[in-house]
Amino acid sequence: MCVGCGTCVEHCHTNSLELNDEGKAERVGEYCIGCGVCAHFCPENAISLVENERMVRIPPPKPN
Repeated sequence: MCVGCGTCVEHCHTNSLELNDEGKAERVGEYCIGCGVCAHFCPENAISLVENERMVRIPPPKPN
């Protein structure tokens, strides 16, 4: 479902996402804290989070 807009990459606080060679977002490294900011900003709702023991819940930013 990813259209490669890069919005999730732009908003990721831990630089855990990048666009791959196909132009689709993918998680890189082990820095994702599961805050959900990427999913919150994804205009296509293409990101879902799978909860695990390492996740830290941080509320998404409030709209301006």
